[in-house]
Amino acid sequence: MQLKDTGLCIRKMDYSETSQILTFFTRGAGVIGGIAKGSRRNKSAFGGAVELFAAGEIIYIPSKSGGLATITDFAPKPLFSTARTSSTGLNGAYFAAEMLAAFISNNDPHPQLFDRVMRFLVNIQQNKTPEAVLRLLIRFQMNLLKDVGLGLDIGRCANCSAAFDKIMQPQSPAAEGQSSNNFTANPSGIYFASDAGGMVCRDCEQAFVNKIPVSRTCFSLLRNESELDTAPLRPLLEAQRLIINHITHIRNKPPRSAAFFLDFKIR
Repeated sequence: MQLKDTGLCIRKMDYSETSQILTFFTRGAGVIGGIAKGSRRNKSAFGGAVELFAAGEIIYIPSKSGGLATITDFAPKPLFSTARTSSTGLNGAYFAAEMLAAFISNNDPHPQLFDRVMRFLVNIQQNKTPEAVLRLLIRFQMNLLKDVGLGLDIGRCANCSAAFDKIMQPQSPAAEGQSSNNFTANPSGIYFASDAGGMVCRDCEQAFVNKIPVSRTCFSLLRNESELDTAPLRPLLEAQRLIINHITHIRNKPPRSAAFFLDFKIR
């Protein structure tokens, strides 16, 4: 039985001289992997090879054995162009696609998340500065992690439930700048521990070997999403590296797309 859905290509691989293995994030069925036979032929029903981030209507036949589906048709509509996207935006798109493939399964629909990723791809083409892209990427990642049950516990200490407003140490602007610059100093008294699933206070941090010091500014923008809209580059990069650490811990390996953001230099 053929099924129809709206999908976004998040992974592609040449299968033969004429065919591809494609992974789609669909609005109604989660992630679908399938073989698109003949898709690399210009005169096929696909009109040529399917490109990464192509989005549109997909028609497929699910596998009865739970393996790869057979993709019979795909009608992409203009949405995302790598040529119109900054290097930061392009790497952000790669990162988003990798997260979708890693955390969303077949028959696990997330329609709101699908709508978010479509808006994200459009927005990073229109907002090309590193700051703008990071704001969009962090917001998307936080929502994705929340949707799949891996959201970060930020409001209180994830270990003892202490309220951070009462335990954060006073911090001078100079100290804050130093903390967000080298990502090691920690005058705020707040740490991130992926083992705990979120932030931990200075009284609990010794119980966690793998923890990251978090600056006051980074903590604040993660707790209050509205602050992302005006946050400067340094705490945005700090927040992105924290999210990378969390994903690495969950999957026991770093995301392939993480290198760009880990190596990003602030000029």
